[in-house]
Formats: sequence, C-alpha cells, structure tokens
Amino acid sequence: MTEQTTFQVSSSGLKPELMTIAMCTVLPVVITFIALLLATGHSNGKLLLGIFLATLPITAAMLYQVRSVSISLKSRQLTIGGGAYKVTVPVNTIDLNAITSDLPRGIMVLRANGIGMPGFRLGWFRSANGRKVFALSTGSDLLYLPTSGPYDVVLSTPQKAELVSQLRGE
Repeated sequence: MTEQTTFQVSSSGLKPELMTIAMCTVLPVVITFIALLLATGHSNGKLLLGIFLATLPITAAMLYQVRSVSISLKSRQLTIGGGAYKVTVPVNTIDLNAITSDLPRGIMVLRANGIGMPGFRLGWFRSANGRKVFALSTGSDLLYLPTSGPYDVVLSTPQKAELVSQLRGE
C-alpha cells in the first residue's frame, strides 16, 4: 500500500474566518436592525435573534469549508481542497516541467463556483483565456500546476519544493 503524504496549506491568518462571520452573520443582523429602525423607529429583538440563529448554519458551513482544506499525495494522485470543493489530479496529467511559483497573468479572473474572499480562494475559477482552474489559494506560497486535463491547479503550500520533488518522483 502506498504511503500518503500530507502537505501544509499556507496560513492566511484569521482573515477568511473573520470575513465569513462578518458576511454571513453580522451583516444580515446589522442590515435588518437598520432597516427596522428606519421603517418603524424601533428594533425587534426577537426578529434579530431569529435572523442571527438562521444564519448560524450558513456560517458554520462556510467556516468548515475554510478550515477543512488539505493537500495530499497518495498513489500518484494529488488531492487538493476540502468539503464541497475538492479534486484529485493524477500526477501523470501534470506538466511536471512547467510547474512554477510565478502565476501566469490572468490565471484566476472569474470565480465560476467556489469561495473567494480576502486571503482565501477555494473552488473553480476561469482564467483570462477561458481555461478552468481549481484553486486552493491563501495568497502566499503559490504554486501553479498546468495539466493536460480539462483544468489547471493553483495551490498554496509552504512546502513547495518538497511537493514538487515528490510529484517528480525524486
């Protein structure tokens, strides 16, 4: 049985978590509070509590997405992502000589299906030339893996040299 190697995902600090809480929980409650004040002159505590409680499952799901990501290599298969956004790329489809830390210009210009927030991108994106890109990016320690498959990969790991070495079988 082939051993699995897990690589660290570069840290993006607390930015994604704080952004998730702000956008999924705090913002809806604040907007409702302001709208109630403007419309009726007073707030409704039960309604605000209800909205807060209703947003908790969404917030929990998003936080799980942000925190469950990983990069692993097993049986010549590279698995990237976590939760709802995860891909397994056969190593033989990666152009091992074209792997680079210098991202091509326009590599992730449009989010097709995924999460994009300051300091964190996970899921499917489109490049400027229309090619699909799967990304697990925290904004630092980036690695671009072009493939012969239907999509390329962008990932963030502080163990770039070790990952590339293992991909190449060195």
